[in-house]
Amino acid sequence: MIVLIILGVICLLIGIIGCVIPGIAGPPFSFLALILLSIARRWEPFSVQFLIIMAVITLVVTALDYVVPAAGAKRIVRGDCLLPSLRDDHRRIPRRNHR
Repeated sequence: MIVLIILGVICLLIGIIGCVIPGIAGPPFSFLALILLSIARRWEPFSVQFLIIMAVITLVVTALDYVVPAAGAKRIVRGDCLLPSLRDDHRRIPRRNHR
């Protein structure tokens, strides 16, 4: 039981680190920590409904973690995010002649 608690705490720390470091998926490790701590405490601290809701949230957040950066990169490649002066079409805004 102590081993599961230690593993749960390690997974929780990895999950927190994963929120900052892009190469580590934080939400799955945090969810794994919830599961390990629930097993260690014989399913008392967290209800099954809570764990199911957290599983769905973990899946959605993890999926968005991969989809949103890809969509942002695609938008940058198209040029939607670039300043007008950096786009390919170089449309100029006519300036007024100051006399």
